[in-house]
Amino acid sequence: MRSHVFGLQQSYLPICLHRLSMLLPSESLLAYLRTSVNTAFTSCRINRRSQKCRHSHGLPPHGIRRKRVILGMSGGVDSSVSAYMLLKEGYEVEGVYMRNWDERDENGVCPSEEDWKDVLRVCDKLGIKSHRVDFSKEYWINVFDAFLENLAMGRTPNPDIACNREIKFGSFFDRFIRRENSGEIKLGTTALESVGNDQCAQSRSLEKSIKADADLIATGHYARLHHLPDGRALLLRAIDKTKDQTYYLSTVPSTALQRTLFPIGAYLKSTVKRIAAEAGLHTAVKRESMGICFVGKRNFGDFIDDYLVQPHGAFVSVDGEVKGEHRGISRYTIGQRARIPGEVEKWYVAEKDPKRNIIYIASGRSHPALCRRSLGVKNWHWVSGEEPVELYSQGSIRFAVKYRYRMDPVPCMMQRSEESQGGYDITLDEPQNGLAMGQHVVAYVGDICLGGGTIERLGKWMYDKELPAI
Repeated sequence: MRSHVFGLQQSYLPICLHRLSMLLPSESLLAYLRTSVNTAFTSCRINRRSQKCRHSHGLPPHGIRRKRVILGMSGGVDSSVSAYMLLKEGYEVEGVYMRNWDERDENGVCPSEEDWKDVLRVCDKLGIKSHRVDFSKEYWINVFDAFLENLAMGRTPNPDIACNREIKFGSFFDRFIRRENSGEIKLGTTALESVGNDQCAQSRSLEKSIKADADLIATGHYARLHHLPDGRALLLRAIDKTKDQTYYLSTVPSTALQRTLFPIGAYLKSTVKRIAAEAGLHTAVKRESMGICFVGKRNFGDFIDDYLVQPHGAFVSVDGEVKGEHRGISRYTIGQRARIPGEVEKWYVAEKDPKRNIIYIASGRSHPALCRRSLGVKNWHWVSGEEPVELYSQGSIRFAVKYRYRMDPVPCMMQRSEESQGGYDITLDEPQNGLAMGQHVVAYVGDICLGGGTIERLGKWMYDKELPAI
């Protein structure tokens, strides 16, 4: 049997390192990667014989306590299959539904209640305990307040990234993971009483103690982890690149990743659905939720109007001509289509001026005013917990970055910033469309996610004119 690390056969290692060298010609960084990977392969060979039972059917050797895993469950197919797979691997599993937001839709239906009922059905089917925990206060303070503050400043924040860092791998992790002298936490849990074919589950609230003594947490994210012998964890892109969620996990603390499992990261979405169907899980046919969780099906601008005062302002072309009126600067981000009544021509947001409440627009998606090559980032988090050796010793490093979830990483150079203490400057190999203040930038070397930070400065646009003075 050939060894596998990062989802690759050992025989592929020279090819992978050669490809990395084309992107990162640094000998110091390549030496680090070679050492890490070869150490991992050696560890696999040494432990394969003693862990044969574990690898073959997931059960621990005789006399060894089964590891207890608390799985974050959303009521969707991904976390449902994660629960099923963890059980097959021999873990002791309990499911926890995180209630982070509470708002009923126009029909008086609370989506979180429907998701909770799905969690109950899945846990009942699999024979595992289910719990519901309210993190709505923590979410409001640590995620939503900052989201609104950044929107009001004309930025483009990503609340899903903050939710993973602060809630799922912050409050949730701290609530359940085993610590020395851990105590008990009182939670309101819900037990499934009955489920009809055409009716919703009826539930009753139980008060019971849940010990904060889990060995590991798990989620249904599409991502992979490789645990190095020194205890650190490498965050790797999922096998299904169309579903990969490392972009949203790039600021999760390394201490949390070291005690986390991503059961479905090595599977395609189609395979996950097939496993769910074969296991008899009703979530196999559940429609996938998209977009920001707290917005739901509402128009984003209308939702924000409930929380921010949005004064109307002017749409101004990059050549200085007033084209119309916008309904609030927080409704738009760079690169977005600006739909202006009466305008046949297609206009796109090129720049925002929050102080004067002006949105500058350019004609056509490929207009040079939409493109930039340089940016500055702050609050950068390295997954490994420290800067790469090359950046530390030489002051610069080459890798590839994503600044939107659904895009391919683009090559760039990073160096320490002279303008922002603790920040970095990034120069892209080619101009890119749609860079915006407040966006999250994530760095990659092949499948390895190095970390990420927030855009705090933008370089000049590629248009040959300056921003018009209005």
